[in-house]
Amino acid sequence: MAETKWGKYFITEMKKDLMLPDFRTDKPGQKKSVEHVVWLDDEVIPGSSIFAEVAWFWAGPRPHCTPEAVQKGEGGVAEHTHPYDEAICFFGTDLNDPHNLNGDIELWLDGEKHILDKTFIAFVPAGMKHGPLAIHKVDKPIFHFNIGASGKYTGSKTTKFEPKKIQNGKATGKYIVTRLQHPRVEGAWSPPPSVAEKGHGGRILFMDNDVVPGSFYLETVWVTPPPPGFRMPQIPPGEEFEKAPMRSSASSAPTRMMSMILAGRSGSGSNGKNTLLPEVPWCMFPRASCTAR
Repeated sequence: MAETKWGKYFITEMKKDLMLPDFRTDKPGQKKSVEHVVWLDDEVIPGSSIFAEVAWFWAGPRPHCTPEAVQKGEGGVAEHTHPYDEAICFFGTDLNDPHNLNGDIELWLDGEKHILDKTFIAFVPAGMKHGPLAIHKVDKPIFHFNIGASGKYTGSKTTKFEPKKIQNGKATGKYIVTRLQHPRVEGAWSPPPSVAEKGHGGRILFMDNDVVPGSFYLETVWVTPPPPGFRMPQIPPGEEFEKAPMRSSASSAPTRMMSMILAGRSGSGSNGKNTLLPEVPWCMFPRASCTAR
């Protein structure tokens, strides 16, 4: 997609011949239970300062892998580290209960075990050991994306997995977001998305430095067909868009923050209900196009 000036920043297909690091055993295209959809790095878009991975985990039985087995490469993602910040995200797809993961995921952060059955974002600071990661149960499709502050997806597998003796999740639980803490900022050109509920799309989770100290900004939204009578707001073109102020619901002080939707598209199924489709367009905004908060 490069027919327009900025078309090169949109990705609509999976990177070919992708080679993953040795701590990953889930090779793209290897399992029918996982479908990788989109991949971003500095080879896909030269100059990209982030990498991103998007995949669907389809419903079906999974073998139960112990952390030790995962670390040996028998499934899942082994414990490893990155020299950059990363966010690991898994989302349930039942729009009537969007925070229900409808599955069980085991994720270790710095030697602490977390069993997650809710939609979540896990922020991983640079250098933190994370993994093993194993998908134990998927009752309904789970949408997954992974994003890191590096143009290349690199990392180092730890030589020995050593769980902490005290397992209470208190040390690393602060890095996991499972509930929506309403963001304070909204655009002057458009109202903020509503909260996803009752079968309709909307905001799911939000992360920034206030929600998880030290993290980057991340917003997630499920997009569904608008209700009858809904009128799409008019977005000012060009310079008017760039100059439009941002409004804060907590105070009147103007702020600037780029809003990026990281979610799947959706449509209406034959039964008339909203049905999520495995088509995930990805857009990377060049750093110069916005001013960070």
